[in-house]
This record gives sequence, structure tokens and C-alpha cells, in this order.
Amino acid sequence: MAWAEQIITAWHWLKDNPEVTWSGAGFTLLGILFLVVKTPLTAIIRRLLGRPPLPQQDDAKDWLVKNRQKLLDRLQWELDTRLQSFLLGKKSVELEKTLSPDQVQHSNTIWDSLACTLERDNAAAESTDASVAALFHRPDVGKRLAILGKPGSGKTVSLLKLVEHLLQEAAKKPSAPLPVVFECSEWDGRELSLWMAAQLRRRYSFPEDTARRLVQERDILPLFDGLDELAAEKQGDFISCFNAFADGRPLAVCCR
Repeated sequence: MAWAEQIITAWHWLKDNPEVTWSGAGFTLLGILFLVVKTPLTAIIRRLLGRPPLPQQDDAKDWLVKNRQKLLDRLQWELDTRLQSFLLGKKSVELEKTLSPDQVQHSNTIWDSLACTLERDNAAAESTDASVAALFHRPDVGKRLAILGKPGSGKTVSLLKLVEHLLQEAAKKPSAPLPVVFECSEWDGRELSLWMAAQLRRRYSFPEDTARRLVQERDILPLFDGLDELAAEKQGDFISCFNAFADGRPLAVCCR
């Protein structure tokens, strides 16, 4: 390839002219070379690590645009099926909800050698009639919701009602992420984004490389159900992976 030959020629020239290599002009040329070879270099490194090359972002976006309506239909069918199973034919159920912000460690938690002080320690519990969708969008929640409760208290139903709302948003707004429920009990110990991509491929026939790109670019809004159903010896590792993955992205998780 002509561009490859030009890069090799430029590289040899810089090696033979060290007085230029370490000058401003040399650094500029090295920067240009880095930008040109960045993508091929990434592909080489991934190949050495035994990982398939990542698809171009535009390719992943194009795939999602072409298949978006089909995915929305599939997600809606899954939602309807699960709601019918949980609600036993009822259109809805009234669930008691209490706001407990002190149950979640906030990003501005203060650590010292003795203890951890939460932003809202000892805050009084607040009952609310707000929908789970309204709670999800509250400024102090910031689309990062933990749904906690005893067995049979309606955690999964609340999560599914949130999915229902998010699917409506996704149907109206093409740029809105697709809400997908992931069962924590199926986690196999991998990095969370890789496991999610494999789940998307298995359940919805996503190309796995495309799935990883869409997870990375936050085109998928993950909702994790049943953290307490994961084997006890795996829960600590899952939480570590979850916290590393979260990184300010919108998500929800259910747990006792």
C-alpha cells in the first residue's frame, strides 16, 4: 500500500536524522505517524491478545439503526410476557415505596482510617407515591437507581415498569438507549461489558463485536435483576466489576 510505504520511508528518514527527530518538526511528524498507524496498531495488539478486532463505531451505529425496530419489538414482547407472568393478568399492582438514599454509597463519600461517612447518613426514610420512572429521573437519583426490598416485595415488577417507560422513550427518540434486563445469576465472572455483549449475542443475535461497541458507547441501558440470586461467593467480585463498569452511566439494579 502506498501510504504504508510512505510511513516506512518517513520512519527510516527520522532514524537516520536524529537531530531532526528530536526537534519540533520531528515530534510533529511522529505525532502524524502515530495518528495514521493508531487503528492498525490497535488491531495488531488485539490480535496478539487473542481478541477479535472492534468494529468501527459507524458500523455498530449503522447496525443498530437497521435493526432498532426489530429489537424494540423483541424487547416489548419480552416485557409483556414477563409482566403477564408476574402480575397474573392484572394490569398493575400498587407497591409501597420508601426512599432510602443512605443505602447507596455516593461518589462524594468521605473515607478515613476509621469510618465512612455518607452524604445523607441517618436521613429519615421518605414514603412516596411517585412512579419508578419518576424516581429514576429525579435529579438526586440521576438515572442510577437501586431497587431494594424483601423477597416478594415487587422489586422485579418495579424494574419491569421502568423498562416499560424506557421502551416508550426509546420508541419516540431514536437516540435513546435500549433498555435491556440482565440476570445477575447468569454472570460468569468476566468483565461486565464483555459478559453483557455475550448475553446480547446469545439472546438477540447481536454480532458480539458490535454488541461490545454498543455497550461501550452506552447505546444499551442495562438493568440488573437479582443480584442476591448470584452465588454468595461471586457477589463481591460482581460488585467490584459493577462499580468499575458503572462510571456515571444510567442503570438500575435490584437486590434484597
